[in-house]
Amino acid sequence: SAAGKTCIIQRIALDIFEPGTIATTTAAFTRKEMKYNDADITLSIWDTAGQERFMSVSPIYFRGAQFALLVFDITNKTSFDQIQYWFEQLRQKSAVDTNTYLIGNKSDLESERKVLESDAKQFAEQKNMKYFETSAKNGGGIQELLNSLCIDYSSNTDEIRQTQKVILQQKKKCC
Repeated sequence: SAAGKTCIIQRIALDIFEPGTIATTTAAFTRKEMKYNDADITLSIWDTAGQERFMSVSPIYFRGAQFALLVFDITNKTSFDQIQYWFEQLRQKSAVDTNTYLIGNKSDLESERKVLESDAKQFAEQKNMKYFETSAKNGGGIQELLNSLCIDYSSNTDEIRQTQKVILQQKKKCC
């Protein structure tokens, strides 16, 4: 909670930062349309509540997700500690092949850092997640995150096409 998830989404989708954004209490949906390697990509993004009282609702949105961004505030150790809970929820409620990213937000507040980058990277590596640090406030790390999402999306799309091609070829041989 208060890790800056909504602000990251606003930065991704609209390239804005609104100080004083209120905590998400329901799920909010937005889209980001972009080009990557001459392909049109549309990211459909669900912003879910992170507060404890909403923990039972958020996993509903995990099903069918191709990507999950688990966000913590680098200036708040408790927000990092809660990532383990969200990671377990994601593993239980989502597809096995969901690409998961660990995002340390508020990198513009380096002097107030409470979570070491090395600890976050180690945790991400242990859980097979990619790690990025971002600042929704100044946009730092956002483009790198988007580039990685696009690369993974393109890889997944190619794998799906290959799988569909193999299935179609197998069907042709059978009939």
